[in-house]
Amino acid sequence: MTNKDAYILLNLLPQIGPKIVATLLNVFAQASEILQADEAELAKIPGIGAKRASILANWTQHTDLDAEWRAIEEHQCIVLTPDDDEYPLSIKELELAPLCLYVKGNLQVLEQVDEFGLSIVGSRHISLYGEQVCRNLTRDATYRKRIIVSGLARGIDTVAHEETIEHGGYTIAVIGSGLANIYPKENIALAMKIIDQGGAIISELPMRQRPDRRTFPMRNRIIAAISPATIVVEAGVNSGSIITAERAIEFKKDLYAVPGRIDTPHSQGCNELIQKGAKLLMSIDDIKESDTFLPGFDLAISENASTINANEKNQPGPKDPIQASLFSKIRNEGELSFENLSKHSQLTVSDLLTILMDMELEGYIKQLPGQRFAILSE
Repeated sequence: MTNKDAYILLNLLPQIGPKIVATLLNVFAQASEILQADEAELAKIPGIGAKRASILANWTQHTDLDAEWRAIEEHQCIVLTPDDDEYPLSIKELELAPLCLYVKGNLQVLEQVDEFGLSIVGSRHISLYGEQVCRNLTRDATYRKRIIVSGLARGIDTVAHEETIEHGGYTIAVIGSGLANIYPKENIALAMKIIDQGGAIISELPMRQRPDRRTFPMRNRIIAAISPATIVVEAGVNSGSIITAERAIEFKKDLYAVPGRIDTPHSQGCNELIQKGAKLLMSIDDIKESDTFLPGFDLAISENASTINANEKNQPGPKDPIQASLFSKIRNEGELSFENLSKHSQLTVSDLLTILMDMELEGYIKQLPGQRFAILSE
């Protein structure tokens, strides 16, 4: 049995995790020795006990290593363990580092993420404001050659991955399920796009593991640890994004939060993070001011990025942030119904009607039959 086999088996076994394995590695020189040890010997080790000793000594009754390897090969994945040079140092340094990192995609982005990663997280229930801010921040970070890390969840995570791909960047998705069981299902196509563009999907969970309430906090700690900095775009007070932010602080990473309206639940988490010391973020240039962030942040923006930015500046649009967000959303979609705009903006009906009327009077948009809105042709 190789050490890699042993780590995969230990990762598969019930009631055996990084903490138990760390205890065992204080006794045994290698992971493979753990699974070859006598049950009585294992039971004598403090913190192991008779039940875990029985599971370890009789591992063939609890799991199927061959089936796991078949799934790894079928899905063209690679398994990294702490013994591998490619295992990211930022993850290896965690007190309870994952026993395995399953990787599908480009290993080279993992070699770069310790230095050039930027984690972006936020609410699954994304607002129009949050979506637009996330797109702007992700686009600008991508132009500066950052590797964007997120969790492939609905909402902010999806936007961060999509925007990186759209602008030719690399992104890493850390998921809370096995790589043979990507969640959510509607983002399987997005996961494949990430891989096709030179990014990677990673997980510490066995290939066919289903997500549950335990696996998402596990994923969040990796998102926080793997990058030098984390941005929280939108977050409720008790959301998973706040868990990621707390882990980033614990791991002594830079933490940034986007401010939002004080009467919006999706902004309360970010506003409270700022109150507690997170750095207020209004643009990617705010990160540039941090001397603890990434070296080489002033790398020249690509010609493609410069061209796009110039084109965007030449396009007319409202200066008010809320109007600008609505304008951008309508422009991107071609036309949108009032109901759709209300759903994404989180504005009251009366406030949204007033803002849309102002935009119409100022010549930015026009109303179509059926209470639909489009950009006014230039």
